[in-house]
Amino acid sequence: MTLEVVREFGRIDLSDSEVRSVRRLTERSRSESLRKALRWTGPRQIQVRSHVGVLRLGTREIEVRPKLPLGPPGAGRAAAEQRSLLAMLHGAGMLPPLHSAGRVGLVSSSLLDAFISAFVRSLTTELERGVEHRYHVETVNAAAIRGRIRIADDLRANYGLHHRCVQDRDLFGTDTPLNRVLKASCRLLAHVSRAAESRTGLARALDLLDDVADVEPSALVTNWPVLGRGTERFEFLLAFAKLLFLDQSPSLSGGSDSSFCLLFPMERVFESFIGRLLRRSLSLHGYEVQLQSGGFLLRDESERPKLGLRPDIVIKRDGQTVAVVDTKWKDLARAGGISGVASSDASQLLAYGHRWRCADTVLLYPGGGGDCGARLRSFVAPEEWALSIRFANLGRDLSVLAEREALAGEMASDLRLAVDGASMAI
Repeated sequence: MTLEVVREFGRIDLSDSEVRSVRRLTERSRSESLRKALRWTGPRQIQVRSHVGVLRLGTREIEVRPKLPLGPPGAGRAAAEQRSLLAMLHGAGMLPPLHSAGRVGLVSSSLLDAFISAFVRSLTTELERGVEHRYHVETVNAAAIRGRIRIADDLRANYGLHHRCVQDRDLFGTDTPLNRVLKASCRLLAHVSRAAESRTGLARALDLLDDVADVEPSALVTNWPVLGRGTERFEFLLAFAKLLFLDQSPSLSGGSDSSFCLLFPMERVFESFIGRLLRRSLSLHGYEVQLQSGGFLLRDESERPKLGLRPDIVIKRDGQTVAVVDTKWKDLARAGGISGVASSDASQLLAYGHRWRCADTVLLYPGGGGDCGARLRSFVAPEEWALSIRFANLGRDLSVLAEREALAGEMASDLRLAVDGASMAI
């Protein structure tokens, strides 16, 4: 197995067999996002756009890393970048955690190994705490009547027979939609896992789920489980499994032509990571942070709402909106600095400010430390309205709790400066 590393928007040259593998992945995938992520730039060349993760084509494994390097500069940055990416994916709710020595994420020989290790460790921990049990209905054609008779089905199946009866039985067991998804995830990952520890963990999980039925991925996606009070602990595992099944073709083929894809949209990763981090930190200071809060800008003559708006982050205090934040996964420094801000983004923030009656709106970009923000005023909006350009410093080891707390504190202070000029420690 050969391992290669490219960045977002990097171009990947393919062999004839790899071209066929990529086409099969995109044609059979249930994810529209995947088809947009893999862009053909030539007959035998693709470009991965705005996504990070792993693309395996036969014996070739390609890691796609963020276009903006994560982690502190200097020696050991590659390992810190892997840990930081794992921490961002976990913080965004897309990957189970890996805890070691106060860090989220253990450096592995490959990113795929790290993804699988995170899933396996968390899954075996939760299953050993207890596999989900619940009542489910099973339709059987049996002699003993121990359920509700299905009269019409019984007449069709057993007309003239008196020793059998079609019936619905309530059974208590582990064959639940959630466990079926987890078992199918283990089987899928067993095809691609190389690390001995992960393969052992997957075998252990499959043993614990031995009584659960094997179901085709297409059937799982159409009957996706809903978590309840007793199963919230599987939230990260279920989110990761959903990405697995959306990105894959209906079945993984064996042999040297097998292909596998696990890609995460970086725009959503950055948005969710920042939003959840701000919600945890600002809630300690009396703020309410709403993520993807919806509203409408206009209404027609019949008072029906028109033109829906959905900012990434709305921050309120005492019922009043104090800041509206929109995240942009864009290297603003390479785009020309402040002059690289798209006019459509600025206009969008003006609409947000008008709708939520908020004078302070913020465009938040990723940065590496040392980036200078700006505060811009409008010619057309009320004089007090301002658009602030801010940067989240990702040039640090985000797997370290102290570094994540420092990032939260910097952003909290920046947002308070955008509101009334007073910094806020966290």
